[in-house]
Amino acid sequence: MADITISQLTPGVPASSALFPYSESGTTKASTLTNLNLFKQIQYNNYDNFFSSNTTTIQEVAGFNVSITPTSASSKILIYVSGWGGSSAGGNTNADATYTGLLGYIYRYTAASGDVQLPLNPNSRQTNDKCHLVFSSGSQFDIGAATIMMVDQPNTTSQVTYKIFARAEQSGYLGAINCSVNGAIGAVARSWIYAVEF
Repeated sequence: MADITISQLTPGVPASSALFPYSESGTTKASTLTNLNLFKQIQYNNYDNFFSSNTTTIQEVAGFNVSITPTSASSKILIYVSGWGGSSAGGNTNADATYTGLLGYIYRYTAASGDVQLPLNPNSRQTNDKCHLVFSSGSQFDIGAATIMMVDQPNTTSQVTYKIFARAEQSGYLGAINCSVNGAIGAVARSWIYAVEF
């Protein structure tokens, strides 16, 4: 299999201009991908703000989103999220964790349908609720990785925006995105969201 080379990343720029050496005319920009058309376009956005909540009400994480305009109604969109989360000690209702963080959800927004939550994984490890992502850590001073990759078919050629929503895993226990819950001496990070048309 040929190697894939990656060029400089530029937020909001389609794959024909950045990320992968692909062009929509069917030719490639690097010999490593000659005669190979992998993606129609790639859009991405970095989320470098901080978000925290201790309520179980699902709310939008403002700015943690990515927009893409499919070139065909039959196209599929690969959504990839790479995030970081912080947790409070105690209170967790899951058997495999002792820290309580945030539960994350991916929504698809279109002008025609508004915000629609994407299907949840029935095999999610969460016992108290199903979700797409778990923003949590092993200490109130640390952050932990939260990632997911899933495919959506929006059936449109109008702009689609994929958004992150979140809620506290348990009421009264603070969870955070991009930082630990102990901000005084805690860790910070940056999260990313990608939308890939194929």
